[in-house]
Amino acid sequence: MIGIGIIGAGGIAQAHAEAVRSLADRARLVAIAETDPARARTFAEKHGVGKIAADRRDLLADPAIRMVCICTPNATHASFCVEALEAGKAVLCEKPIAGSLAELDLIADACRRTGGIVSSIFNWRYGGGYRAMRELVAGGAAGRVLWAQVNVLWRRTAEYYRSAGGWRGTWKGERGGPLITLGIHAIDAAFSLLAAPCEVHAVVDRFTHDVEVEDTSAAVLRLADGGMASVNVTSASHDESSQVQFVCERLTASSNREPYAAAEWPWFFHSDDPRTRDLIDAIAVRSRPEREENAHLAQIRDFLDHLERGENGPVPLGEARRSLEVIAGIYKAGFTGQPAALPLSPDDPFYREMNGGRILEGRRGRR
Repeated sequence: MIGIGIIGAGGIAQAHAEAVRSLADRARLVAIAETDPARARTFAEKHGVGKIAADRRDLLADPAIRMVCICTPNATHASFCVEALEAGKAVLCEKPIAGSLAELDLIADACRRTGGIVSSIFNWRYGGGYRAMRELVAGGAAGRVLWAQVNVLWRRTAEYYRSAGGWRGTWKGERGGPLITLGIHAIDAAFSLLAAPCEVHAVVDRFTHDVEVEDTSAAVLRLADGGMASVNVTSASHDESSQVQFVCERLTASSNREPYAAAEWPWFFHSDDPRTRDLIDAIAVRSRPEREENAHLAQIRDFLDHLERGENGPVPLGEARRSLEVIAGIYKAGFTGQPAALPLSPDDPFYREMNGGRILEGRRGRR
């Protein structure tokens, strides 16, 4: 039985707690660390948690806890990961696991020093549609991916940015806008199937929201194998949708457009090649549950599997780096108005901070 502690009792922590409850034969929720006493009590009562820690360090010192889920605001993720690793805990952190490439390096250094296990939440990877696409790419049936597109068109209100204590919509608290907070799942899903990105052209802007960060971005990336990809993310849409699309040598593929379930089945595959069509047809007729398993549950179960085997994963830092590199490159190209070469060097200001220490005026500010 693996004892688990959760740091942060906000909305996403509910998903972690419910997943742990579903895995009661393998894990139990020992403690919640939360600085807001009322929220901590409500969370503990709802999820049957016996221990409340006002200070996360009390939770990290508890020998009954082997694994920690970090569910706090973005700016705290990297430092909390380091603290948990140094306390000897396995760590599963909400996205983004770090607010910059430099912060990710701090976690990587802690991993090397402690020999600890740390992984980022990227639960799109557990959707049935994504897994089918990954199978076709990994097995060679798709051939080389020539082009990919990520579209995350969501809506966030002024109240959303005002809530949660005011950290949202700021470079210091959120570490970026919808690109890093909303689009990162789809970016991870797409770029986990692509060659390494090597150059970015981008525009980032703020059209509607009274915040520091962008609310809209558009980018085109060149890949190391000659392929290309585009990434479009906004929080100003009136109709929410998410979609990833691929054009490969032997097939084309697109996800569904459900904003929070685009990784799930169905996905749509087409090919002119008879043998490839046979493979697609075989995937399409597989038996599937009427409703897919909750993605947080799937990833936490997978994390427990890795932990019990003493393995890192299931989304270790090397894989989490790819999406942060893409995002940092988009911000650099968008802020500078010049193509950004990837990977960024550690002395690059956009390696250290997603905005490179700059201010985004935005169209809203230029009316």
